Amino acid sequence: YEELKAAYEAAENIGKGETGEFTFEGVVVGTRACSNEFYIQDDIYGIDIYNPEDKTPFVVGKKVSVTATLQNYNGLVETKTIKSVAAAGEGQMPSAAVVNSAALS
Repeated sequence: YEELKAAYEAAENIGKGETGEFTFEGVVVGTRACSNEFYIQDDIYGIDIYNPEDKTPFVVGKKVSVTATLQNYNGLVETKTIKSVAAAGEGQMPSAAVVNSAALS
């Protein structure tokens, strides 16, 4: 998942209105059927895959490979333009982390 880390870190530093193209893999950890949006993640990093033109249902727990232009949208790293999204086999869900409310402030 080094590609996901590199894509996330680069996109996080992209200025407003700027973009960059990356290829990365991650495990689908959540979906939003109403907007054709899903979220992929590894053990640390996650990227919102916003793809309103594609109606392909991606299943939570499956690994996907994505080539896309990324943007930093109000602090959320997400896709701007999708070049390709493809199933990449079985994935392993990241471990849940326990966070106490004091750590959030």
